[in-house]
Amino acid sequence: MGSEAAERISPIDAATLGISVHGGQPYFITLAGVLGPGEHVDVAGRPDAAAIRRLLAGRIGAVRGLAQRAALRDGAWWWEPRDPDLAAHVRVEEPGPGARGFEAVCGRLLMRPLPPDRPLWEIVLVPGARPGGCGIVIRFHHVIADGAHAVALVEGLFDPAEDDSAKPPGGPAASPTAAPAAAPAAAPSTAPTAPPSRRPSRTAVLAYRIHQFVRPWIRSRTLLGPLGPRRDAAGASVDLERLHHAAHAAGGTIGDAFLAAVGRGLAHAMRAAGERVPATITVSQPVRLASRDGQLNSVGVMIVPVPLGGTMPDAMRRIARTTTAAKPVARAAGTVIRSPRAARGFDAFARHQHLIAAVVSNVPGPSRRLALAGSPLVELLPLGPLAGNVRIGVTAASYDGRFWLAVVTDADHVIGAAEVADRIAGALDELGA
Repeated sequence: MGSEAAERISPIDAATLGISVHGGQPYFITLAGVLGPGEHVDVAGRPDAAAIRRLLAGRIGAVRGLAQRAALRDGAWWWEPRDPDLAAHVRVEEPGPGARGFEAVCGRLLMRPLPPDRPLWEIVLVPGARPGGCGIVIRFHHVIADGAHAVALVEGLFDPAEDDSAKPPGGPAASPTAAPAAAPAAAPSTAPTAPPSRRPSRTAVLAYRIHQFVRPWIRSRTLLGPLGPRRDAAGASVDLERLHHAAHAAGGTIGDAFLAAVGRGLAHAMRAAGERVPATITVSQPVRLASRDGQLNSVGVMIVPVPLGGTMPDAMRRIARTTTAAKPVARAAGTVIRSPRAARGFDAFARHQHLIAAVVSNVPGPSRRLALAGSPLVELLPLGPLAGNVRIGVTAASYDGRFWLAVVTDADHVIGAAEVADRIAGALDELGA
């Protein structure tokens, strides 16, 4: 294939390939869920995989990144056109035994690499993942998309909206850490807004970068340490509009409430391991950046101290003061990893760091209710990768009037992900009450 048919991968996107190559951990964005009965899913939750492949064949070409592969040429990464073999890219995998058989499949897929000689994505259908429902697990390598771009890719694969003028249940995009406002008629999304026009000074950005490395040492041997080979995954959800009103009434936002609730989950994991729980612990949260030069990963990092005790409203207000001040500076500071070489250095640091205890992501949910050949997506499980030495990751997204969260843990060193997810959802329900 000649070079004229290829496109150079931006340095920032190429850096995400380095994380997988040198970090040893698959670096995927994974959106899982459950499809109800429809044209290609029967009432028992079993899919017609061949029909779904034929349906998707007509949509793949219109979705950027799904018909090209990443190729290394003379030390640089390029996109090369490559038609996907849907028999390999859209597969069926039976669930494991028990009530959490679907989650067991998700956990295995989080650690399963994608073949590098073809487009870096995959759809796995899981028959009978729920009574009357078929599981669907959509995996993209991070080089194709960050969290926000991945949601847009997923929307391109599902059925077109019947009426673009109708307001979908997800509602318009709204910032999870913006100033509180009255809830709109439709349940709000938690997508970050575009960067503000007033840019922080260089001095403020430099001070922020230095302060990231001057933080209390995290001594938990449960939350931090070498990662094992197995992952556990679990999800939960709460009513989105009720959460929005409760967060607003307490003086914060949905994103602030989510971070406060994650603190409850981390504290529970530490207590279960017999560890002392400190007053606060620091987590990192990705923040959306403006995309430049065609790059598909546009993410910075905000560092947030999260209280592990006290009431939910008090913890949320303390977090809100931090996020309100930190988010504009974190966006101005830009991305952490700007090149493959930087990715190697960052991975070496991340394997031994004791500055952040968990990665907490709040991605924009689908802008409308999704269906595949008439099968509605009735459950959402947004799953993020673990990396470095961080053993718990929590991701959330709004969809169809619910705030969906998913927990991924290192199954060899941390209590079950379901326990952590239940604690987080319980804390959000407590705030809503």
